[in-house]
Amino acid sequence: MQGYKIPGETIRLLDGTKRRSGEDVFITKKFKVESATSNAGEGFVCKVRSEDGTIIQATIMDAVMADHDKEIIQNAFWTKTDVILTISARRIGVDYKNAKIENARG
Repeated sequence: MQGYKIPGETIRLLDGTKRRSGEDVFITKKFKVESATSNAGEGFVCKVRSEDGTIIQATIMDAVMADHDKEIIQNAFWTKTDVILTISARRIGVDYKNAKIENARG
């Protein structure tokens, strides 16, 4: 903004703002599975909705547990029943990034 003078208070306000910081979280609760797909490049990915309306897109974390957890998640998707998931993710504001399913229980 060449040629414009900005008041000192405005500069302090702009300079004082910081990026939203995130935190690593573990979530264990009931979810409805809205979609479940298996892609060669991405692996097993599902979109789930919690009882409070939070939507999270997550992948299976552990290849050893993948078959067991995938079966539970797919059954919950097909039968439209709840599934209890433990998800690790990075929460930034109200969004969840890099979500990974640690465990699934029917």
